[in-house]
Amino acid sequence: MQGYDVRTIDDDKIGHVVDVDGDYLVVEHGLLKTKHALPMVFAEVDADEQVVRTTLSKDLIHHSPKVNGEIDHVAIAEHYGLAEGFTDAPTRAQDELEPDKLAKSYDKD
Repeated sequence: MQGYDVRTIDDDKIGHVVDVDGDYLVVEHGLLKTKHALPMVFAEVDADEQVVRTTLSKDLIHHSPKVNGEIDHVAIAEHYGLAEGFTDAPTRAQDELEPDKLAKSYDKD
């Protein structure tokens, strides 16, 4: 897949694939050869045309965390709204309610 052009759904070229790291494509673009990760879940590979198409916008990809060496999987997953980028909600109660305790709290009427 290295060297394949990466295009948006509008056929706007946003760069080319320079590497694959797990579930991510590393896309390089611009004169400064900036690199960003594109999750494979948002990519469709057309081997016949040697192109990767994505439904994501150019701006969303170009504003994602830059890849300088290793990919920060958590930061990139958070940027794209993927579940693996998020931990348990910080608002979760300290004490977990058990099902019968929850039911008793509603029976106070």
